[in-house]
Amino acid sequence: MPPPRIVVINGIQYPRDVPVPEGCPEGWRGVEQAYGPTSKSAGHMYIRYYSLDGKHKMLMGPKQIIKAHCTDKNIPWEPEYAKYEIALQERREREAASRRVEGEARGFAEGAKREEMIALSRERYGELKGEIVFGFPGWKCRWDLLPESQQTPKTFTAPDGLEWKLLRDVECMFGTRISKGGQEVEDIDKMVEAGKKNTAAHELFHTGSGQARDCAGVVELDAAAMEDKTWTREERGEQMTKRQKSAPSGEKDFLPSSFSPVTGPGPLSITGVNHISRETCDVERLASFYREVLGLAQIPRPDFGFGGA
Repeated sequence: MPPPRIVVINGIQYPRDVPVPEGCPEGWRGVEQAYGPTSKSAGHMYIRYYSLDGKHKMLMGPKQIIKAHCTDKNIPWEPEYAKYEIALQERREREAASRRVEGEARGFAEGAKREEMIALSRERYGELKGEIVFGFPGWKCRWDLLPESQQTPKTFTAPDGLEWKLLRDVECMFGTRISKGGQEVEDIDKMVEAGKKNTAAHELFHTGSGQARDCAGVVELDAAAMEDKTWTREERGEQMTKRQKSAPSGEKDFLPSSFSPVTGPGPLSITGVNHISRETCDVERLASFYREVLGLAQIPRPDFGFGGA
């Protein structure tokens, strides 16, 4: 039997092992493969599942896994699959509730309300530009090179560890905070003013895309430290693969697509740099943050990078 075809897309090598869907029986593994260059689906991936005993191969999903497992055990598969579907629905409902709470915590809004909040932010601060946000105290920005298109999409990382891919999302959050009023608005005023005045950060920001192309990988810039950290697409791919394997099922759908809070990889060994460490948010701190936003507890407000009252 010929070895599997190796395909590299955006620095990630296929085939690769992936987790089996939550709720499936033990004794299985998933393999993600990429369609070949001559396929109409070139550039896309698919997953197939294999039993560890080698008896079952190329199964397409949870239903087939559970059916094969129950057949081997000589038990009806329909009741077991029904249990799986119930558990799946319950998990989706929990994740939907989490998205609602997280969305409120981040000032998320949709449709006309979203546009209203963005307009409110722009009325007070003007339209946000990337270099201004990069100049916010404690904020960083990462550029990821996409080899096929040579594009370098940006991701801003706030001091609280949450990441923002769209400036309009930041503006929506600001507008939501402004509509509520209070001391937090004054903190945002100071943060935006500092970002506008940070001309050194503005100059550094405009080097990010070029640096990502020069290193043919990923670069993260920190205006406060005036330093850059780089790693290859392969290193980034390995870190994201490890994260996906350790992440609970459904994490990638935790927020609407326009919001992208990503807990970055742990320390990385990088040539010329000791390590890169991205702050993670523990459950207790997030829970406290959500309770504050929802008005359920009087606790210190989230830190936008200024500290103090």
